[in-house]
Amino acid sequence: MAAHIPAPSLTAFDAPTREETTCERTRSNIPQQALVLLNDPTYVEAARVFATRVISEGGTDTASRLTFAFETALDRKPTDQESQILTALYESIYPSTTKIKTPPESSSPPAKCPCPTNSIRQNWPRGLQSAERSSI
Repeated sequence: MAAHIPAPSLTAFDAPTREETTCERTRSNIPQQALVLLNDPTYVEAARVFATRVISEGGTDTASRLTFAFETALDRKPTDQESQILTALYESIYPSTTKIKTPPESSSPPAKCPCPTNSIRQNWPRGLQSAERSSI
């Protein structure tokens, strides 16, 4: 039965089965655990909701948002060193807009995609829901 098969993320983190009680869990640290955290829809959705909350409630500048995210996740204020590390990491990923070069005006527009997406959409049966369309 499917009810007895543990979820893949539980298996990756060595979760015990529910058939018997466990006093102490085994500890492991394997690369597959990192892949689960990066790809499992549950963790991806949780990260998306957390990021949305940080953007909406964390203030308008980077420092206040990083502080809000840190306090929300760890329930304490970041130290000065932690704030400096997070700010440097953020700036290395998202450099300021002054460093971004704008393309020259004489550059040609991007080429059109050769995919026949319009012809596929025109041939969709009438009445298909969007979820059904995505599976085509």
